[in-house]
Amino acid sequence: MRIYLSGPMRSQPDMGRGAFAEAAAALRADGHDVYVPTEQPGALQARDGDAVRRALADNLVWLCVQADAVVVLPGWRTSRGTKAEAASAKALAIPVHELEDFLLDGLDADEVVWP
Repeated sequence: MRIYLSGPMRSQPDMGRGAFAEAAAALRADGHDVYVPTEQPGALQARDGDAVRRALADNLVWLCVQADAVVVLPGWRTSRGTKAEAASAKALAIPVHELEDFLLDGLDADEVVWP
């Protein structure tokens, strides 16, 4: 399954790289193809302005065209970018799951309640 991994970045130390890496490793160990925003060129420098707009646009292209599901990291409800990604997925009928639930139950996990 192609999973878009989403979570807080700008409010986190090192743009949340550690949390993304740990989650991606767990999902990949389960055999999923995982798109990780913090692994994309320039993502760790995108803190504001045009860089954030470009990074979000690039990420949303992958989410909209490739993703079978979105998995969100803890703290996602306070992240503007993550909420935008989750809303985009919902608009396209792409399921959105919280990480812990998805790791336990896969696609049988409850979808996140939106908003």
